[in-house]
Amino acid sequence: MIRIVEVCFIVIFSIALSCKSNVHELTDAECKRAIYFDGFIKGDSVYDRNLSSFPQFPGGKKKLIEYLISKTIYPGEAKSNGIIGRVYYYFIVKKNGDLCCITKNEEIGLLGFGCEEEGLRVLKSMPKWKPAKIKGESVNSKYSMPINFGLAY
Repeated sequence: MIRIVEVCFIVIFSIALSCKSNVHELTDAECKRAIYFDGFIKGDSVYDRNLSSFPQFPGGKKKLIEYLISKTIYPGEAKSNGIIGRVYYYFIVKKNGDLCCITKNEEIGLLGFGCEEEGLRVLKSMPKWKPAKIKGESVNSKYSMPINFGLAY
């Protein structure tokens, strides 16, 4: 009887852990492979084309821009050095709306002075998105997005 209870607890605990969703559930290597190469995360497809609907921030593009403006803190070192520009990020919007594999695009160039880290912080703090769909079914999808850093005069 005790053994059955132990097995049930282990099974339930394993299911709970596998359902847990956050930006750290995949290794860096798995994320890079999913974004740049094969388009799979843990055996599940990641789409970037032929979508019926694209992933969307809650409330749409206008709310996304408002969110970015309200949450992004211009790094002091970047501000004092007059650093302006864009940092591009890739990420996956999972079929449940969570973001994972948030990666800065190092091919385009980096601003430095804390800008990349600030963009990552803001993206990791985002609420769930409305996932992409194919034929009415939610799917994992790739998404790319710039975050602008500029000085207002």
